[in-house]
Amino acid sequence: MNDCIVPIALSLLILFFMINLIKKSMEVERISWERVAMSFVSFLLLKYLIMNGYTFLSTIMNIVNEIFITVTNVLSNSNSYINIADTLINAVPDRIYR
Repeated sequence: MNDCIVPIALSLLILFFMINLIKKSMEVERISWERVAMSFVSFLLLKYLIMNGYTFLSTIMNIVNEIFITVTNVLSNSNSYINIADTLINAVPDRIYR
């Protein structure tokens, strides 16, 4: 799924970057190298976040899952293993009624 989303997100990022760059170049009185450089820096930062977004979200989910497991173990005082992803999957019904 990530292989389908990343190219679309990168295409949209390039499109919006070009629109923003054209808008800035139309303002001849206010154009400066700093504004153009900040546009490129923001583009590179957003590209990095798009390329590694799945890794970031997986890491955050693992950290939250470990905190959840620790809290449930302390509250229930047992060594049963609970996974947030499995709990969410079981909470959602199999069919959606219209």
